[in-house]
Amino acid sequence: MRWRQANAWALAVGLAMGLLAPGARAASRADVGLNEMEWEVLRLVNEARISEGLSPLSACAGLQEASHTRAADLVAEYRSDHTRPDGSECFTVLTPLGLSFSAAGENIAAGYQTPASVMAAWMASPGHRSNILSGEFTHLGVGYGTGNRVYGQVWEQMFLGDRCSYSDLRLDVETAVLGSAQTVEDLDLTVSVTCARHGACVLPLSAGMYTFTQGGGEIRVEYQGLTEELSLLYGPWTAASQWASEELMQALQAGLIPEGLTGKDFRQTMTRAECAAAAVALYEALGGTVPSVEGSPFSDTDDPAVVQAWALGIVSGTGGGRFEPEGSLTREQAAAILARTWAALGGETAGGSLSFADGGQISPWAREAVAFLAGRGVAVGDEAGRFLPQSPLTREAALLLSVRMSRLAR
Repeated sequence: MRWRQANAWALAVGLAMGLLAPGARAASRADVGLNEMEWEVLRLVNEARISEGLSPLSACAGLQEASHTRAADLVAEYRSDHTRPDGSECFTVLTPLGLSFSAAGENIAAGYQTPASVMAAWMASPGHRSNILSGEFTHLGVGYGTGNRVYGQVWEQMFLGDRCSYSDLRLDVETAVLGSAQTVEDLDLTVSVTCARHGACVLPLSAGMYTFTQGGGEIRVEYQGLTEELSLLYGPWTAASQWASEELMQALQAGLIPEGLTGKDFRQTMTRAECAAAAVALYEALGGTVPSVEGSPFSDTDDPAVVQAWALGIVSGTGGGRFEPEGSLTREQAAAILARTWAALGGETAGGSLSFADGGQISPWAREAVAFLAGRGVAVGDEAGRFLPQSPLTREAALLLSVRMSRLAR
């Protein structure tokens, strides 16, 4: 559904909606009100637009509020004619929010489980596709809801077009780190701009919005006539999460990443042998002297790092003379290994307290180690305050613990 209107709202409306001032931090998707499902829909829309030579759309807080209101409408009663539960037109949601527009459009859908599936359905429908690929629109709001008694999940897109002008292009990081198998798009970076009419706006950084410069050491991002440069660093891994990249680079510079991890996907679970090697690297980085060893006490590995870690009292076997080098590592096992590494250096590991919501699930043999790491700020809980002691530990998470352990000696 599409509607055109010739309204001109005062700039004060944009200021009231949270205009991003020059010098302020970049707006985030959370500031604007996009959850992961909605962010992915925005990304897929822009991917489709860029492939057709169209400018990508950005989301703003006011439009997200409108889309969330419409998603709530659709949960309460899904009306395919784009009317609201009170019988009014869908675009009536815009006026109370002071949203300036000269053209508007809406796409709705229900029953689809993923952003990809609902986008495929919209793109297969001429009317919905025309909204997605319209040159009239500048902004997009995305609404996602669950709980409709007939369809379960509902989806909404609210498109706006206006005489928008932009300033203050920013990225959510100044430097990004890429693994050898990663693209810039894999980093899921956020671009933010200020629209004079709609305030702070965000969109995903997508292919077609940037070019490489300086031999691949930077990219130049372009959007709505604005440009910004982003520095790139390259890690010795194939892939890692962007949230971990800063500390992973610190680990690299401090010599905390064992050679055996080169070329690995750091998002995957760390093995017991890899953890032993990381513990030995940490021991050396903190001034310890690694002993010379000959032979192995284990029947299933002669890995020098495993034998060295065993000789230092950092690791032990799993019984029956076995080490299980390729076995996965849990969070509480890693905590015990790090605490033993600290003890091997002459450090004290007693003390500390457990304040995790799931502290009762930590095995008795690991409680002191976890308390030590938590008390020193090395181990932290998730957003729910849980330690998740029996959960597998990824390579990047383990190396971040090593970096934080290395700071204790400063």
